[in-house]
Amino acid sequence: MASSTCVAPPCTIRGTHQFEIVGYSLMKGCAAGEYVRSGSFIIGGYRWSVRFYPGGFSAPHRAYVSAFLKLTSKNARAWARYDLRLVDRGTGLSRSVHRAAVPVMFDYSVPHNKCKGKRGARKLMPRGELEASSAYLRDDRLTIECVVDVVADEARVPEAVALWRLRLPPSELAKHLGDLLLNQQDDHAADVTLDV
Repeated sequence: MASSTCVAPPCTIRGTHQFEIVGYSLMKGCAAGEYVRSGSFIIGGYRWSVRFYPGGFSAPHRAYVSAFLKLTSKNARAWARYDLRLVDRGTGLSRSVHRAAVPVMFDYSVPHNKCKGKRGARKLMPRGELEASSAYLRDDRLTIECVVDVVADEARVPEAVALWRLRLPPSELAKHLGDLLLNQQDDHAADVTLDV
């Protein structure tokens, strides 16, 4: 028989991923819509990645850099909050640039979904501001930190464990305890000797 554990709502599972982009200057010529992608990471039982668009998400957004969190678990749907942050390369501290304060749906299960499980910022930061920043862009490197809070619901089972159960006869514990007490009393009675 299989048994599984379900986390009761509104529990969240938090994870953080840092995506370091090395050689930013080489990406300045990227066209709108072209992106670089982080490695895949798992939070809340789902696979995710961060996408960075140095030339903007689309032509109207060319003056900005764009970033998105993407659910990459195929045919999956997940509710999550996310926070896209830029890391100050001097201090190591991060600053929130775009976040979803309430959980939003990431849906990779709909074949023709335009977003394909992707949420984020078309206007993460003006490109000129980022390129002039010595805090975020230093030594031709940029680090995007993404904090993800996956909201667990009753339909999401994070871990299933098979437990084999034996069919045991009904317990006769009370009878066995009674027999034990009677046997113990008989033993004590035999130990008592009367000297006459």
